[in-house]
Amino acid sequence: MNITLLVQDNSFWNGLADRLRDALPDPASDTLTLTEDRSAPELAETEALICYRLSDDELARMPKLSYLAIPMAGLNTLPIAALRDRGVTVVNAHANGRWVAERAVALILGWYGRLVPYHNDLARDRWHGFAAGEPATQAWDSIVGTTVALLGTGSIAQWTARLLAPYEVKTRGFRRTGGADGLPPGLFHTVTTSLAEAVEGSDTVVVTLPLTAETRGLIGADELAAMRGALLVNVGRGHVVDEAALYAALTDGTLAGAAIDTWYTYPTAGDGGVCAPAEYPIHTLPNVLLSPHLGGYTPQATMASAREVVEDLAGRLATGRTEGAVDLAAEY
Repeated sequence: MNITLLVQDNSFWNGLADRLRDALPDPASDTLTLTEDRSAPELAETEALICYRLSDDELARMPKLSYLAIPMAGLNTLPIAALRDRGVTVVNAHANGRWVAERAVALILGWYGRLVPYHNDLARDRWHGFAAGEPATQAWDSIVGTTVALLGTGSIAQWTARLLAPYEVKTRGFRRTGGADGLPPGLFHTVTTSLAEAVEGSDTVVVTLPLTAETRGLIGADELAAMRGALLVNVGRGHVVDEAALYAALTDGTLAGAAIDTWYTYPTAGDGGVCAPAEYPIHTLPNVLLSPHLGGYTPQATMASAREVVEDLAGRLATGRTEGAVDLAAEY
């Protein structure tokens, strides 16, 4: 088999490449290439590929490709339709779920704790709370004993539920099918297939869903209206929540606020990392806590995700089977 790791040439990935070289069934004829060159001639012979992104044109230059692994959860950096038509087996990673969950909890605590506005005010000598003679009703809020709806019950939601447990939070899991089947028993207080049931009366709603044809715009004006008074947290994908409806809900008092890590527009190569995160000025609102889509972007998370897909490919080399293949029809 001809394997290519189209990733950064560094000591970490070189170590993982050595792991795969040790797993090659026939080292005399099998090949493994690690390169950052997206036009490398070896790609024409590649049968198995690990990379973070792939274009339609790049896929067309790999006629022998039958297996593709990405060390991340989202498939939005891949030509899904072309891969599906070609019958390529695609594997993604979910190892970063615990770190995305950590970010979700940090956003929840940061918003309710008013960490950013209090920090900014005290940096300008402005005090709050008892020291400023303000009543406790004007101070920060605790999440202890509150109800949190987790939209999606995968790795991120499960880790979020675990991290919230010490706060005696009541967690409601929402999934589209299957009820509580296959979920860790007792992790969620309740599990429902009704979105309306999940969000009704919840103090916080956390979006952990991937972006697919079915989830795009799933949270619209009606769904946001059902969350009246709640905090909306998005660590899934921006476009799961309708952008215009979100802006309206944040400005007309429907939502108490939002804490957002996943957005609607992103910088491109020529932007120098400067770009408004949405077409509507959501990021300028005082009741919004901002995070630049880095929930799963820690050294620990990126290494864990890379190891996950490398181990999947090593298992395929040993057994001929793949355990974590994506359903390309469902886009996840």
